[in-house]
Amino acid sequence: VVTRTPLVRLPLTADVTESWRAYIDLPGGGLGIDRIGALDLAGDGGGSGESASGGVCVSLACCASNISLSHPDEGFTVASAFLAARASAVIASLWPLTNATTGFLMTVFHYHLSVGREPAEALRRAQRWMRDPGRRAPGGFPEPLARAFEDRVARFEASLRRRGDSMTAPAHWA
Repeated sequence: VVTRTPLVRLPLTADVTESWRAYIDLPGGGLGIDRIGALDLAGDGGGSGESASGGVCVSLACCASNISLSHPDEGFTVASAFLAARASAVIASLWPLTNATTGFLMTVFHYHLSVGREPAEALRRAQRWMRDPGRRAPGGFPEPLARAFEDRVARFEASLRRRGDSMTAPAHWA
């Protein structure tokens, strides 16, 4: 039996310059952490403060979603605002990432979600994929897409290696 956790996917940009005013930029306007924190994403509609098993998982696909530039911890971040809104889980970055790294990780993560894996398992598989120097496109990718994806990954990996880096490094996937 496959259970499906509702997932909110937010491909976005975030301004975290002043953490207490952090916001995500969405079509139609920004959404500040004050408004995010006032949402009720638990799925129980009761606002009781207790965690609900039917809550949503929020995937923040940007390079600064759990970073605070003006405070020493994650208390004032976009990710913590979603947790305050009672999301069951939030997937966010702890340090700046390149758009390419984020894109590759999120592509594989969303592929695993699309075949029925829960968010935690999908993220684990995407991170393992990033750590594998012999990585290939997931088996369910159509052939033309798989070739194009693998080519793009190989070109990006080569550019990192020229600088003494690799997508296998924890800074790119952890």
